[in-house]
Amino acid sequence: MSPREDKPDAKAKGPGWLGFGKFLLLMLLGVFAFWLGHSMVQHHFFRGGAQDYRLSSGR
Repeated sequence: MSPREDKPDAKAKGPGWLGFGKFLLLMLLGVFAFWLGHSMVQHHFFRGGAQDYRLSSGR
C-alpha cells in the first residue's frame, strides 16, 4: 500500500467554502435586485413618477 492511498482526494471533499460563498453572493445580489425594484415601483406609483399633464393647467 502506498502512502498516497491513505490520503483523501481533494476533489472528493466538494467545493467547501467556495460553494457557500457563491450561494451568499447570489442571495445578496437577489436581495439587492428585489430592493431596487421595490424602491423604483414605490417611487413611481406612490411619490411622483410620471407627470399627469391632463390635471395641471399650463396657464
